[in-house]
Parts: sequence; C-alpha cells; structure tokens
Amino acid sequence: MVLISQGSSVRRIEHKMHAFECLRFCVTRFKYLIPMAALLAAAYLYYTLLNGRSYFSQSNENTFNLALRDFKDVSDKVNLWGMSPSDFPMYMPVNEATVKGFYGRFPNKDSSKEIKEAIVHTLKSGIGIQPHVDEAGWEGWVENGVVFRPHVKPNVTEKFPSPHASEYDPYIPFNETVFFDGTQKVEGKKIILWYIKTRYAPPMASLEPMRFCPEFPCLMTSNRKFADQSSAMVFAGEIIEGIPPPRRPEQVFIFSNHEPATNRWWEMSQIKSDNLGWKGVFNWTMTYRFDSDVTSLYGIVRRRLKRATPDYAAILSRKRKLAAWIVSNCVTDGRRDLYVKELQKYINVDVYGGCGEMKCPRHDDAACFEMTSTNYKFYLSFENAICTDYVTEKFFRYLNADVVVVARGDNSYHRHVPPELFLNTADFPSPKALAERLMYLDKHDDEYLNILKEKDKYISIFEDYPIRDSEGRIKYMHYHYEAVAFCEVCQRLWNLDKYRRSIPDIREWFKLEMCRKPTDIEF
Repeated sequence: MVLISQGSSVRRIEHKMHAFECLRFCVTRFKYLIPMAALLAAAYLYYTLLNGRSYFSQSNENTFNLALRDFKDVSDKVNLWGMSPSDFPMYMPVNEATVKGFYGRFPNKDSSKEIKEAIVHTLKSGIGIQPHVDEAGWEGWVENGVVFRPHVKPNVTEKFPSPHASEYDPYIPFNETVFFDGTQKVEGKKIILWYIKTRYAPPMASLEPMRFCPEFPCLMTSNRKFADQSSAMVFAGEIIEGIPPPRRPEQVFIFSNHEPATNRWWEMSQIKSDNLGWKGVFNWTMTYRFDSDVTSLYGIVRRRLKRATPDYAAILSRKRKLAAWIVSNCVTDGRRDLYVKELQKYINVDVYGGCGEMKCPRHDDAACFEMTSTNYKFYLSFENAICTDYVTEKFFRYLNADVVVVARGDNSYHRHVPPELFLNTADFPSPKALAERLMYLDKHDDEYLNILKEKDKYISIFEDYPIRDSEGRIKYMHYHYEAVAFCEVCQRLWNLDKYRRSIPDIREWFKLEMCRKPTDIEF
C-alpha cells in the first residue's frame, strides 16, 4: 500500500490527461524502464492536480480509502508493469520503497544509470512528503503514514540524559483502514519478543508499547517467559548461540542483523554450524539490506520543507582544522586504516579514539559531535567493510553536522542521499586525488559552503540507543532507524497470510559474497 496524496472519486477526463502526459514523458525519458520513482511522481501529480490539496489535509478513514482507490485506478488503467499499491509497503520512505521495488523487479539492473537517476529524483523532489501540524501546534511533515515531529528533549531531571542528535522523531498513528490488508479486526495485542537481542536494544522485562507506534496492536519484550505467547521472535544473528527454541505453527522467526557478513562475523556466529538447526528456521529477515523482508537502516535522509539557514560565515570562521576521523575498530575488512594512512601523506587527518593519538571520550558523545562539527571542515565516514547496502550511523549523524562528510563504502549512497550533499571516495581515482579536492575546497570558501548549503536542504533522522552501565551512566551511544521497522513487523503479523514464507538457508541469503575486498588501495 502507499498513500501519497488525497484523491477524489469523481474525475474529469481532461484532468486525467495530466497524469497520462506525465507518464508518457517518463516512458520517453527512461526508454526501457518505468522506474518506480516515475510511478510515484505520476501518482503524486495525479492526486495533486485533480484534487488541488494534499492527502493530509483531511485525516479520516474516507481519505485513506480514496487515496488507495485512486492509486490503484491509475495503476490499472496504464498497466504499469503490474505495479500496484501492494508494491509500496506502508511506513517506508519513498526512496526506500523505490529501491526495494527495483530489487524485486529488476534485480540485475540496480546499478544502471536510469535507476540511479530515478532514486535520486525521489530524494531531491521530496515526493510523498507533506506538511503536517499536530494538535500541539508542532510543525513537521508526514510521509506514507509516518508523522515526523520535533524531538522532545529528555527530562532535565534525569541523572544521565541521552545526548540525542536527531531533530525529529517519527510517530505512526494507528488507523485500521491502512493497517489491515483485508477484513481483520484487532483482537488483543500480538507480542514481539527479542529472543536474542542486540547489545544496544534496551532490556524489556515486561510487555511494553512500541517506541514510535505505541497505539499499534503489538507489544515488545525481551523477557523469554513470553516466548509461548509471542507471535514473533527476533534473533540477532551475530550473537546467536545454542539451538533454536520451540515454536508454534503460526509463530514467525525473524533473522536480524545490523552488521554485514564479514569474515569476523562468520567466525563469531554459530549459524554456520549444520548441527545446531538454525539453517532453515527463519521466516523473515530484518537487516540494513534493501532486499530484506523488513529493512532496518541506520538512518534516513529526507528533503526539508523549509531549508535550514544557519550563519555560514560564523560556521566557517570557527573552523581551524581540515579533517577528522573517529574510530575504535582499527583493522577491518575494508582496510580503511590503510586508506587513511595514504591520505595522511598529503593532508592532515586527526584520528580520534582507540586507533589514533587524539582523544574524545566515547561516553561523551554530544561533546565529540559538537567538537567535530565546530572545528573541522571534513569528517571521514569510512565503513569497516565494503558490503552491499551497508551504510552506518556515522554517515547519517554527520550529515546533520556543520561538516562535509567524506564517505567510503559500497558506493550505494545514491539510495540514501543526493550526491551533492557529500564527497564519495569512489569518485576519486586515489587517496591523493581526494586529498587534492579537500585542499581545493579548503581554499575556496564559496564552493565549500555550497556543499553545506545544499546539505541544509535535507535532514537526517535516526533513533538514539544509549548503552548504560549498572548505575545508569552512558558508556557509549548507538544510533539506528529501527523502531519504525518494528512497526512494519507488527503490521505484517496482523496480515500474516500476505507475508507467509520460509527461508531455506539463511546462510545462503546472508552470505559472505555480499562483501568484497576494497579496490581503491594497495595492500
């Protein structure tokens, strides 16, 4: 399902021509493909041109019904390669739904120029993003059923508050019309159990509402005493041990992992063993990969309805250093350490953390972030492994800072952000060439500030997960965009017939070949 904009049930023939003209243009532009972005753009224009107002100008069930019906009407009449509302799951950002659609329909063409352009178009145009003002008067926006509201600062009386760095929080109101695919009705609440939870997931001894969709008919827990009552069990793949627990026929087992299948991962995980029974127990996947059943990213980037306008002259005047890198995992499969050493032959790169001489306390995350944002022009966001779809939290976090991010990874960043917002090592033939570009921008303030200004048209959104010691002190912070993914899990559980499946061999799906050796550095 997708909800982009409100439509009406009565249409005039001449108005419909707007949508068909848009689609005809898309056919000409992309020739052999009709990218999902073009479909979304056509649907958005269709609703807007016909109706003259946005979908969220009314918030009743009839609005949802009309939007769904009109979207299906467009799809059926122009025969868009069989695409239908079911190709656009609820609660997904439009660019994520676009990428997932391409995975399913054009699995061997995802890197084509046409598809890259289509995905970037969804990000730049802000398709599907509509302004929203809640009852308290807070201004935010809404996209595909998710409301984004200003983040509420933690209670100042808390002993050790969390240094939250995301300006907005997602919130998903419950609406039966869009939540259910059929005629189901809420009867009680389904339990989602973190049977083997990640180190950053907070312990939940009781049954708790879901973080950003508390009205949904699901409850979360990490207490295994609820195993028999749970509708789904979630397993963090990297730390799986022992044998699988007993299960009921209708119980869903979910493989979750926020790290890629590197050599180190396979050394740690017990999934590789044929004797423990994990091979074929899973029904769904929930990882950073776009071909997961439920994609759980480290963050999302959306176009702002109003661009931020900071004092750029003041920002520039405070910067006295060139590049910073904060890192604790020194030797990795991606060999980022070697790339930085080569880069340091030409420019100054200050290395903080366990792998460098500069110190920034890990527990004081807010201070480290502020120091980097204030003093440096560039921040190196280098992934520890070069793996399909793997983009971690530092990339998303530092997009919100007053620095230009330099990224090195799988080169799938176009799925998350337009290319004008950051520098990509893949665009440079060598570390020396990258260093020359950084030195050039350091000496040309206007061009450097143009990147910051372009970046300020967008916002990066993520959730904070403070890792605390026994007294409640924050040891370090973890950032993810995971709570909304669990909202999607809840919706799937209540529409189980649509999502039934069994994964024959999780090892084959999460295989080592999804990662590769770097080719931009000799070692």
